[in-house]
Amino acid sequence: LLGIKQLLAQLGKTPFIQNEKPNPYDEAVSLIWYLENVFYETAGEMVHYLEKNLFNGNSINNPLIKLGFWPGGDRDGNPFVTTEITLKVADRLRTSILKCYYVEMRNLKRKLTFPGVDTLVSELEQKLYRSVFYSKGEIFITLDEFRKQLKKIRSIIIEQHQSLYVDQLDALLIKVNLFGFHFATLDIRQDSRIHQKVIDEIVQKYTDKDVSSLKNSEKVEILMTGNITANPDDFEDEITRETLKSVINVKKIQQSNGERGMHRYIISNSDTVEDVMNVF
Repeated sequence: LLGIKQLLAQLGKTPFIQNEKPNPYDEAVSLIWYLENVFYETAGEMVHYLEKNLFNGNSINNPLIKLGFWPGGDRDGNPFVTTEITLKVADRLRTSILKCYYVEMRNLKRKLTFPGVDTLVSELEQKLYRSVFYSKGEIFITLDEFRKQLKKIRSIIIEQHQSLYVDQLDALLIKVNLFGFHFATLDIRQDSRIHQKVIDEIVQKYTDKDVSSLKNSEKVEILMTGNITANPDDFEDEITRETLKSVINVKKIQQSNGERGMHRYIISNSDTVEDVMNVF
């Protein structure tokens, strides 16, 4: 009863409207909670059920469920989404999925105590722990290494230890196949008019052409064949710099989170989307 009274008193003193609007990173962190505590388990259980009941226990190699994530990447009309925010959200997504893997490996370590297996499990647990809690963006294990080590452990269990706990290990392998090191694909979204402006500024900056007299196809041709490398620091306009940096971010995020970490760049509201995409 005392606990109930305290909770009701807390509710009565807690405002429902925050004094400050959360920034995009805070919003992303709030939604990542649902990835960790709802989608991670649910998606894994769904695919595990399909493997056992429809595929006779055979692995489904393709990720049947792919999650998209827009907070931190939706720059369409949101001036608060910066390139730094995008990188922070991508790092948080990677750290969150590695933390989920670490918790599962820690639980498996208590069960997979067999000779030839326990050392492999402990090694994976330590590498995941360091990647989550002791790194500043550094990863001490690759996705390919993680997957291969899990499969090696699975083979030893089946061949030498009567398949003890192999079902739990299969459940983890399914999640690794679904979420990789990215957890969810971070989508970049930007208005095409911004990209049109950026393209015009690039052509104007690095050539002697009159942009107003050129067709979109001609601008594309200049940028694709003119050996031009646009440096964000060369431009005074903040939107131009941020847009170019957001394109550069794609490569950085893919290097740390994998290709699926960011592979959708959405350009909206224009008849010239195809022309713009040819450049970016």
